[in-house]
Amino acid sequence: MEDGMVIELVQFKKKNQFTDKELIEAGKAINSVLSDFPGFITREQARSGANDWLDIVHWKNMECAVNASKEVMNIEICLSYFSMIEDETVQLKHFDRTINSKEKL
Repeated sequence: MEDGMVIELVQFKKKNQFTDKELIEAGKAINSVLSDFPGFITREQARSGANDWLDIVHWKNMECAVNASKEVMNIEICLSYFSMIEDETVQLKHFDRTINSKEKL
């Protein structure tokens, strides 16, 4: 297990006035911003058919995840993405990774 690896899981619903494509494109646009943050590893976005969305971000450790979550609130391209999300539906959680299928046994 990679020491300190943190998985940030954000579940939310998209505002109805935006299309799935608009949200996806806005989500892609913030990847370059996130990749510049210390400790960023990778990010994925997923959706279900019921307008349930997930952002899954892997960070080196909790400190990096928390610092980035504060900083993105000051970056215009991130705020544009966040404006497409129903605020009251956002559920943000951080998890310490315990198993990685890529690890050797």
